[in-house]
Amino acid sequence: MLGLCEDAEHCEVQAETIKEATAKEFITANGRLLIDTQTAYTLTLYCDLLPKHQQQCVLNNLVVQLGKDDNRLKTGFVGTPLICQVLSGTGQHKLATQFFLNEDFPVWLYAVNLGAATVWECWNPVLAIPLS
Repeated sequence: MLGLCEDAEHCEVQAETIKEATAKEFITANGRLLIDTQTAYTLTLYCDLLPKHQQQCVLNNLVVQLGKDDNRLKTGFVGTPLICQVLSGTGQHKLATQFFLNEDFPVWLYAVNLGAATVWECWNPVLAIPLS
């Protein structure tokens, strides 16, 4: 748009170099992340921090991680708003919908059903508050 084609090309090459270095440091050949959490997989996919040839492996490992966690949220403020977008955007729409509509603790609708109008600081503050 700005006519800075040379700058754009330089930035694209730089981005690919960063992706490759990130993948080499933090992602195994099988697509497992050094930090094996829902949020780590979600952010890696959302921010497009890996080469195209590893995306499917990383997505598969996110789905496996979710299964290990009984399809319950184990994310914080960073991963929570992105996980359904990532799942839907990578062809896992059915899983994203299941994840979103689940009402058992810990998920979004659990808090909504208890009257939450905002995101809580922890998934179950009702049990965290002393009743004495």
